[in-house]
Amino acid sequence: YRIRVQSIDNPVGGLGGAAMATYDDSLQTFTVRGSIALTVPNTAVIYKVNDTININWSTTGNVGDVAITLYYDSTNSGDPLDLESYSNTVIVTSDNNSVKPFPFQLPVAAVSDTAVIGLVSLIDPAVKDNSAVNFKIKPVLTLTSPNNNLANVVVGSSYRIVWPLPVGTAS
Repeated sequence: YRIRVQSIDNPVGGLGGAAMATYDDSLQTFTVRGSIALTVPNTAVIYKVNDTININWSTTGNVGDVAITLYYDSTNSGDPLDLESYSNTVIVTSDNNSVKPFPFQLPVAAVSDTAVIGLVSLIDPAVKDNSAVNFKIKPVLTLTSPNNNLANVVVGSSYRIVWPLPVGTAS
């Protein structure tokens, strides 16, 4: 785009046939961009592997569909603004196809204390946002025995407690 600023008192062509015109045109072209703001997840919450999170965002202007990426395991103290510092990424979707909020099941391999979601507009890659703070993804441990109220455990006695390996590996 280019823009012209013009006086309404001295328009191009003049008032009443006056030849004077007060205006100026921008010298360079510019782009009018929309904006995007990630709203979920955007707090320091703790999720578990296999949890489904509904990734959500708000937009201003025309942003179109977005690509969504999970970044985790930061090597830079978890600075959410430094996406290059995250060791691992998972492409959540390369195109949300207008699905919003976008449901995403956290993968078992993504156990981390430093994770963020990043969004990028498909029509203008300069329009992007990511989580303002890190969230955590923790493994899941499930107790299998005792698993009901039928166990009679007496204080001072031994009782066998059983659980399988956790889902997700703690780092």
